[in-house]
Amino acid sequence: MTKMTPIFEDDDEENREKVRAYQRKYYEANREKRLAYHRKYNEENREKIAAQRRKHYERNREKMLANQLEYYKKNTEKILAQQRKYREGKHEKIAAYHRKYHEENREKRLAYQRKYYVKNREKIKAQQLARYHAKKKQEEE
Repeated sequence: MTKMTPIFEDDDEENREKVRAYQRKYYEANREKRLAYHRKYNEENREKIAAQRRKHYERNREKMLANQLEYYKKNTEKILAQQRKYREGKHEKIAAYHRKYHEENREKRLAYQRKYYVKNREKIKAQQLARYHAKKKQEEE
């Protein structure tokens, strides 16, 4: 590796290495302090941070979705293989997780279903009636 020509007299490789070593040491020594500061900042400014993230997402949503779709189209087989590998031999475990989730959240789910039914009663009845007539018409033919 060639040695870089220093821009300034004190800008040589040894000084840069010393500075990097000091920065690493300082970073490790004050890690907990910095993490505590960031936690406190994030707690105090939760709404501001969420607003910034929403703004960024809205600004870049179409570009991000296009990139995701392009990646998925290029790597569909790879993604599906990873999913199969993950699920392989875990059917019972996944089914047990779903059963446990449904048991724990049964009341919440039932309340949501009742609320949805009350809100969309006419729409549901119309769909049922349309399915009934379509099935009856199909049987007559």
